[in-house]
Amino acid sequence: MVRIGPYQIIELLGEGGVGRVHAAFDTVLEREVAIKSLRPELLNDKSFLERFRNEATHLARLNHPNITTLHSLFSEGHNLYMVMERVRGQSLDELLRARGARIGIRDSLTLITQVADGLAYAHSMNVIHRDIKPANLMITETGLVKIMDFGIARARGSQRLTRDGGIVGTLPYMAPEQLRGEPGDERSDLYSLAIVLYEMLAGHVPFAAATDYALMQAQIHARPPRLYLPDLAPDVESALLQALAKKPEHRFDSVQAFRDTLRTSALRYEAAGRGRTLMPIPTAFAARWLARIDRATFMRFTVMAAAVVLAVSLLGLVARMLLSSPSSDPSSLDLLAAPKTPSLERAAATGSGRLPPAIIPPPQTSRPQPAVLERERHAH
Repeated sequence: MVRIGPYQIIELLGEGGVGRVHAAFDTVLEREVAIKSLRPELLNDKSFLERFRNEATHLARLNHPNITTLHSLFSEGHNLYMVMERVRGQSLDELLRARGARIGIRDSLTLITQVADGLAYAHSMNVIHRDIKPANLMITETGLVKIMDFGIARARGSQRLTRDGGIVGTLPYMAPEQLRGEPGDERSDLYSLAIVLYEMLAGHVPFAAATDYALMQAQIHARPPRLYLPDLAPDVESALLQALAKKPEHRFDSVQAFRDTLRTSALRYEAAGRGRTLMPIPTAFAARWLARIDRATFMRFTVMAAAVVLAVSLLGLVARMLLSSPSSDPSSLDLLAAPKTPSLERAAATGSGRLPPAIIPPPQTSRPQPAVLERERHAH
């Protein structure tokens, strides 16, 4: 088995015009990695060596769940090797070709907001990718999106890596200012991201032509065709068309602003996909807030809510007891205090108002008084 330093090469994962990527095993840390290297015929080309080191330098500055993690860069022999995390899954380009059709709106928004998260972070670190396209977006087996290939990325304010009069990027996804040879900025990445979203929703890129020149002219001058999808919310299409504006100043100010607009819609589509009606916007913002708080904060709020519910329940119980207590009217107290015989209770229950026969007292015979008896005896 081939070894490069402490890494055992397992298999070839991919190969392009610039380099190769192999799956390998780190025998020191006992983990799977991916090793990227330049093609042998390019090792004497200083521009490609500069691009390779440039990618490693930019990746080393970034640490985000939606960006591939760089472990190390080392040289052995005449080649350079970039050791990165092994991402198991497939690229968005492979997913689009495998389906042969567009991706659903909900899934498209879920995936594209992840890419926007990674890009927004890279921009906050002053790194511009400049080559956002489906082939550079990996989707893991768990649905996590990873941005790959920062080979032509540029730090804000640094010199470009292009040859004189040349451009770098992928024509169907390049912003108009890039095609005009301008350096571009974060809004150029935003334009490329919008092209990717358009392709996911429509099943094809907005601009296509028979020649590269015609394609460049379409990117610079033509308006993207409208998307006539019955389930596409107007705010999503409006945000997409704004991000595809020809002039950077007409687009969103940042990828983050574009992401926030799409994320609200994504939450509503997610709710609708579970069989419920579309989530109202205030609820969507609440869901976003709940998703961002940590576990400890959530537990504190849960305990506080439980305490409030318990206190309200106790107050309700006390109020009920007070309202159900006997009246202060004396007559009512006397009636309540008077003992009731079972017979009286039965009479009250029957509603007759008469005592049962069994308890009617027998008639009393009149008994003569002692003085009357004495007079009668003297008379005789």
